[in-house]
Amino acid sequence: MVVASFVLSFATVYLSLGCVVALAFVVAGLDRTMSHGGPISLGSRVIIWPACVLLWPVVLCRWLVRAALATVFEIADLIIAVHGDREPG
Repeated sequence: MVVASFVLSFATVYLSLGCVVALAFVVAGLDRTMSHGGPISLGSRVIIWPACVLLWPVVLCRWLVRAALATVFEIADLIIAVHGDREPG
């Protein structure tokens, strides 16, 4: 009975976190992480949402990595824009 209670509690917490992460990703992060750059329809978002709920640790890690890489590339672009016309050294 204790094991069943633990499994049910774990599943509840896992799916609750999954719902929160998936909703945030589908609403805010999906456009930024897709490589094709076009708009994503509501129907596509509805289809993607259940998979994001179940795979939320993978979704969260990839979303955070993409955000970090985007920040690094933005900083690199700023450095090139400021110092791009100068010779090194």
